[in-house]
Amino acid sequence: MKKILTIIFISFLLNSCGYKSILVDKTSNFSIKELKILNDDRTSRYIAKNLQEYQKSEGIYSVTIESNYRRDISSKNKKGNPETFSMQLVVNLSIASDDKDLKNSFKEVVNYNNNESKFKLKTYENNLKNNLLEKILQDINIYVQSL
Repeated sequence: MKKILTIIFISFLLNSCGYKSILVDKTSNFSIKELKILNDDRTSRYIAKNLQEYQKSEGIYSVTIESNYRRDISSKNKKGNPETFSMQLVVNLSIASDDKDLKNSFKEVVNYNNNESKFKLKTYENNLKNNLLEKILQDINIYVQSL
């Protein structure tokens, strides 16, 4: 009985304080008039497609996207074959308006082990790259919502 009353009390307090999730609230003062992609790769196009929801004809900001993807060998075994890899995805976002210029860099890094099957390794790398891209996209959306 005490647990039920505690849960009801906590939910009442959360509803009363005006709590709203940032990602659910889609109202934003951010509007893009021009969207540029410096390097035409899949990552930059995907981010630009996601930012198109903010694009309006009476927009205020001009946005430039540049992305860099690197895959490096972290360690090798005694024979010289790679054992672990490092994947890095960096997205540079420049936001310009009449009165201010903002630049921000979003970076995600992951390390992973080699696989004997090159097909499985390539599939795993594609999944990792998509996960890194989604994390950066969430960070960009939170950053844009805070402007």
